[in-house]
Amino acid sequence: MVKYWQDYYHEYLDGFEKQSDDELVRAFNSQVHNGGWGAAKQGYLAAIRQSLEKRNIDYSEVGDESSMSYRNHVFLVEGKLLRLSAVPIQALIPLVKRHITGCLNIPLSGDLQISHITDESLIVNLDCFPYSMPVSSKALSKFP
Repeated sequence: MVKYWQDYYHEYLDGFEKQSDDELVRAFNSQVHNGGWGAAKQGYLAAIRQSLEKRNIDYSEVGDESSMSYRNHVFLVEGKLLRLSAVPIQALIPLVKRHITGCLNIPLSGDLQISHITDESLIVNLDCFPYSMPVSSKALSKFP
């Protein structure tokens, strides 16, 4: 039996209904720089958009009713998907701390400063290290 994009759409939509907002954002981020196209992917992307709409998550930073950009990783802040450069500093600090302690297994002591924020990365300066550490939006997106 041939499956059409609508068949995949309904399957993915059912799956997304059982997932948390953070899991839905991870599904979105899994498509960043993910080339290729086909019926399954078309259904997957349509289900992501519909799930965002059903949850009233504002995705206007990366799309509208006719298109969606998967160029940059996004972060859910107060009901809105934001590219890294649009995330307020007060929301970035906990993300960076979770990344450093969770991924790098480094205990934090002292302050951290964040600078040079773009859509793709930022620079972290830690009081406990004598150097600056670049952190990618991809790395941060794994620690919601």
